[in-house]
Amino acid sequence: DVVLLGDSMLERFKTSGKYTQIGQTHYPQIFNAGVGGDKIENVLYRINLGLLRLLKPRNPKVIVLQLGTNNLQRKRALTRQNLDDYYLLLQALLMTWPTPPQILVTGLFKRKNVDEQYITQSNIALEELVVKTNMTEMQKHAQQDHCIHWMQPPKQIGLEHLQDDVHLNTAGYQIWDEILYPKIQEVTNKLKRYP
Repeated sequence: DVVLLGDSMLERFKTSGKYTQIGQTHYPQIFNAGVGGDKIENVLYRINLGLLRLLKPRNPKVIVLQLGTNNLQRKRALTRQNLDDYYLLLQALLMTWPTPPQILVTGLFKRKNVDEQYITQSNIALEELVVKTNMTEMQKHAQQDHCIHWMQPPKQIGLEHLQDDVHLNTAGYQIWDEILYPKIQEVTNKLKRYP
């Protein structure tokens, strides 16, 4: 039903976040395709290499995206190229199934080794990308509702919830799960109301 696609922040639901609702829910309900170190372009490469062919017959209802943190640099937000790559990823996911899945784009978390202003700029750019892509899709297909959803990173997660410069600790995953899991349920339930 649900695919987690992105970097180590999702992959670590198998380790640091294993005692959360998401960490305890396994395939086929949740397929965790998070890979440590992946940048946006790496996820594009993986879907082109065969991940989409693997996912297509499973017809996921919701795809959660968490990626972009590995594209950041200490003094630089996501670039135009990064955002173009993200857009390509969204388009590939929307075009793979006759009825596209709901896509939940999650914002980037604070990091100890990247100035917060660049993370904020990147999240604003990602949110704008979600809005713009939804508008385009709604016009193109005369849809009444959007299928890409934006979710800010939880404000409760601060630098004290990191186990290193980047990754959430167990408490951080607990907080994220308490917000992300209900959001996944909400998006899934929306599908049941509007087939």
